[in-house]
Amino acid sequence: MTDCPAAYLGHADRARTIELASAGGHALLGFKPDHKTFQLAPLIHPDDREQVLEVVKAAVAENHAFAVEYRVRHASGEWRTVWEQGRPVCHGPQTGVQGYLADVTHRRQREDARLDTEHQLLQTQKFHALNQLAGGVAHEFNNLIAGILGSAELVALDLPEEHPGRDSLKNIFEASNNARDFVHKLRVLGQRLPPERQPIRLQPVIEECVQILRTIIPAKVELQTHIHSACPKVNADHAQIHQAILDLCLQAWQGLTERRGRIKITLENCPPARLPAGIPGRSRPGPHVCLTIHDNSAGLDKNSRDTIFHPFRLRRSGGKKTGLELFLVRETIQAHQGEILVESEPGKGLAFHIYLPVAAEAE
Repeated sequence: MTDCPAAYLGHADRARTIELASAGGHALLGFKPDHKTFQLAPLIHPDDREQVLEVVKAAVAENHAFAVEYRVRHASGEWRTVWEQGRPVCHGPQTGVQGYLADVTHRRQREDARLDTEHQLLQTQKFHALNQLAGGVAHEFNNLIAGILGSAELVALDLPEEHPGRDSLKNIFEASNNARDFVHKLRVLGQRLPPERQPIRLQPVIEECVQILRTIIPAKVELQTHIHSACPKVNADHAQIHQAILDLCLQAWQGLTERRGRIKITLENCPPARLPAGIPGRSRPGPHVCLTIHDNSAGLDKNSRDTIFHPFRLRRSGGKKTGLELFLVRETIQAHQGEILVESEPGKGLAFHIYLPVAAEAE
């Protein structure tokens, strides 16, 4: 905390009108509030303001002390984190509030850095455990599939071409080959490591993906891009983000009716005020970039939308399951301290919104 907290005496109104403030308010707010009436509420961060007002309102109504932490705007435009303690006081027929504000910005920054380190450690442990499990399962499955395919091939050698049992053998080969593809994905999962993040721009990564997609996706699917060149850098692993974008675009293509339609990739700035509810709580606070992959497919109902990242749960066109791809995409984004959200309704297409925090040097 600061060595000189700002003591105050104010009104119990929604503007948080301050009648008197000590000299400590100068260091905290950047201007001299001594013996000058000013309003504190407009200086409170918009995301914190309503919570602070409700805390003070409840304390005044029930006549008890309160304590709350929030962000205020310094005269320089910088956001400072403050800790406020106060209690209601009576001035004749009127009720006011008195207390003090202390600058805890540096303490909050240290706490965020500690949480970031713990998050990275937990992610590393999570990846390590998941990799061991996936590698072991893949090894066992591979041995089983090899035995099934070998036995089926021996049976095929003994059956004449016109034998009715060849239809069943065909199904065995098809199912075994699908299982082998699944084992390959498990091996890929088992080899995944925590991302090696460094400041990169997403614009060239998207351009690389578009070049690859144009060779895979047929011409009857329109591939559009809307990339803001001024988007800042993010701390990301180039290879993992590259793979995540490809997987999402291929999933979008698979969801198009008869493989016709439009896929649009958008990259834009996303200041804190535009972040969806819940994002700041699970990713690093501050400005983000938003990468959106949108298609004009038939869309999803609520149940499919809610389970879209569950392995092998969602079925799209053709009755095919999505496999591990979307599960891995979400794991990748969250390992980058970001978040991925899904927006879809029946008949209105499907959009994946990826929010990645801006690199510190870009901020």
